[in-house]
Amino acid sequence: MKVLSIVFISILLYFGSFGQNKTEITGKWVVQKAELPVRLNMTEDQREMMDLIITEFNRSSFEFDSKQQANFNIRLSDYYIYNAFWVYNEDSRTITIRDKNTKSCLMQIFVSPVFNNTMKFYVQQTPFVLTVKKVSDLEEINYSYNNKNEKYIAALP
Repeated sequence: MKVLSIVFISILLYFGSFGQNKTEITGKWVVQKAELPVRLNMTEDQREMMDLIITEFNRSSFEFDSKQQANFNIRLSDYYIYNAFWVYNEDSRTITIRDKNTKSCLMQIFVSPVFNNTMKFYVQQTPFVLTVKKVSDLEEINYSYNNKNEKYIAALP
């Protein structure tokens, strides 16, 4: 019985070590590698589009600050997320990024830790898997603009 208890506690500690909390998620994360693990039957145009998206994902970053602000910095305007808010669900290990005004879900990410400030981000409802590395902690996202006619933008990586 004592051995069984030790095994049970060890298993709980092992799986508990994979859980992240809000503080661990907070920071700037740079995509190290974007993958498309499954390439279904695609036309040549679809393959080219997926390759373009992967290339741009490889140049992108996520910012999650301690005040729940979020940005997804990518050069593809259809995917860029600016001045949204984020919520982390520890039970499901998902980050949900929502529009500040409409509260609609812009992106949902399943988080899987790898090691040494590196995680896998599984972008829900897409086939993409992103290996990301935390490059800095982030208390607050600083926005800047060149002139008053431009919207605020966060710095791209």
